[in-house]
Amino acid sequence: MKLQLLASTLFALAALPLSAASTLINIDFKTGSGSMSGAAVLGAAGDVWNAPNTNPSSSAAVFSLVDSSNAAAGSLTYYSGTAGNGSGFNAGTGANPAALMDGIAGSANGGSGTSYAQITFEFTGLLANTTYDIVAYGASTAGTDRGTLFFNTVGGSVLGSTTGGSVDIAGGAGTAYTTFQLTTDGSGAFNILTNYNSASSAQGPVNGFQLQAVAVPEPSWSVLASFGLVSLALRRRRHAH
Repeated sequence: MKLQLLASTLFALAALPLSAASTLINIDFKTGSGSMSGAAVLGAAGDVWNAPNTNPSSSAAVFSLVDSSNAAAGSLTYYSGTAGNGSGFNAGTGANPAALMDGIAGSANGGSGTSYAQITFEFTGLLANTTYDIVAYGASTAGTDRGTLFFNTVGGSVLGSTTGGSVDIAGGAGTAYTTFQLTTDGSGAFNILTNYNSASSAQGPVNGFQLQAVAVPEPSWSVLASFGLVSLALRRRRHAH
């Protein structure tokens, strides 16, 4: 009887889809012309991008987000550490892709490393208790040292960094972009903080973000394997009787 109940449960799990589509949210901060669409490091042709265009300042900017299919996907609130810290930023004509790498930055003189939150990005309304793969774009005009540090809390460890020496995302992680993971809390929220990654520059560019929920297969292959073993046990039991 117990084997039959277990078999029924596993059969129900096996009837679920084998995979769940992962949610992708694309953000391209805009201060110039051009509008990003389609794939960057993540994504595919035809993907929708959010395009916030308010420079960060001590007054918080709030932006309603959509995912890559244009469905509502939470919101983003962002602001700089002190009044007047926000400034427009343009990555330059050599940027690749130009639409994405034209972005925003915040000038800061209040500290370096993780001791000072140059810009704070507060994400809310995401999937609760969910891990996201994050691509953070932080490139300045090619040839400068104005990289960016990304972290989760003031004084916390650095999640990722860019050198600011390249605006070509094809150059790989560590130059125009960096990658890391964060997990939302029970309300679907987390923060990303930034500061400049240079002792000789007070500008930490932030061109955009991509957030992709990590998909969990439904059901796992172990469930399917267990279902097969239980089915075999039931068959043998019937033959024994």
